[in-house]
Amino acid sequence: SQKGHPRKRSSGTVSVLHGEALFSSSALPFKVGTYEMRLHHGGTHAVLAQSKPFEIAVCDAKDIVGMLGDKDTAEQHCPAESAAPANEPDGLDGLALALLTVVNRVFAVADSRVLPVTNQGGVGEGLLSDVCVETDIVEPLESIGDAFSVDEVLDETQAKRLGYAIKEYLGVEFSSDVLIHAAKHGATVHDVAKRIIEARKALSAYSSANF
Repeated sequence: SQKGHPRKRSSGTVSVLHGEALFSSSALPFKVGTYEMRLHHGGTHAVLAQSKPFEIAVCDAKDIVGMLGDKDTAEQHCPAESAAPANEPDGLDGLALALLTVVNRVFAVADSRVLPVTNQGGVGEGLLSDVCVETDIVEPLESIGDAFSVDEVLDETQAKRLGYAIKEYLGVEFSSDVLIHAAKHGATVHDVAKRIIEARKALSAYSSANF
């Protein structure tokens, strides 16, 4: 589907353009809290539009795994010899799938292409440019066997975001230095998930929390 393709709607003598915007990587908020979106005019402080406040919250691991869909989709991400059910967040592969989703949110980039568009004339003619942009979000990792990095590189900003997400979402605190070290030495998403499982088991002996 085309994203960000402007469409014109006329109402009397007023022409309104509306479309869809996709955000990825640094354009996304990576901390829980309440946010709002604002459209500014030409990089100024003048606000043209403003959304209602919305909340970014931490989902349950099982909910994230469920977003992957049916069994066939899960098998594309999990090794065939996987012993744990793909929809079981407490199992190693289930947690790895959930972690894969989080990692891809951090690594994702927007891929935009310029497409031709024809101005059909009428009210508001001249408001549309002769191009529009189609945008897709590209997630670089395809399976839990992929490296926990892009080309063995995990920068400090990415590592801090992942460390925060792992702490809030999975209940285990990993420093950015530990994650950078893991990426540098070719650790996979499955490897990191295994470390999280081990840490959760170790911590469970000292906490009444239900992991």
